[in-house]
Amino acid sequence: MATDWIGKGNREDLTPPVRHLRETAQRMGLLRKQKGKLLTTAKGRSLRDNPVALWWHVAARLSGGATRSPDREAGLLYLLALAASTTDRAYDFVAETLAALGWRDSEHRPISAADIGWVTGHVTEVLELLGGLRRVRGRGRRVEPGAVLLARAALRVRQAPRS
Repeated sequence: MATDWIGKGNREDLTPPVRHLRETAQRMGLLRKQKGKLLTTAKGRSLRDNPVALWWHVAARLSGGATRSPDREAGLLYLLALAASTTDRAYDFVAETLAALGWRDSEHRPISAADIGWVTGHVTEVLELLGGLRRVRGRGRRVEPGAVLLARAALRVRQAPRS
């Protein structure tokens, strides 16, 4: 990163990739802020030395909760497209399915494939940070095998019966 980033990179507000990593770790429940300090959560500490459990925790957080929203459902649909390795038309699939489910944008139009990037941002950001999605100049994103595996794990955790 040092060769790719302009400036000193000594503050989070001047280094967006660091801010995104911190925000994502907070959304995953691994970090928290208290009185201006960044702290590891109890869950984060318990997963520190257990990469398999961390993997399943991230998968569970990616698949989200029961709350219905277009971004939550778009994220699940995008995970489904990744899990099925149908990434060449993933955004079209997500947009068509959201339209079939009745979701609309703020102007009451069906959400288009061009809009899916911002709707699935919470999923794509995690996959990019983990190296599962790589930006390829002029060709969008390349999906790595790890992203497919994590998408399958996220969907599997989501369907697992709750005890």
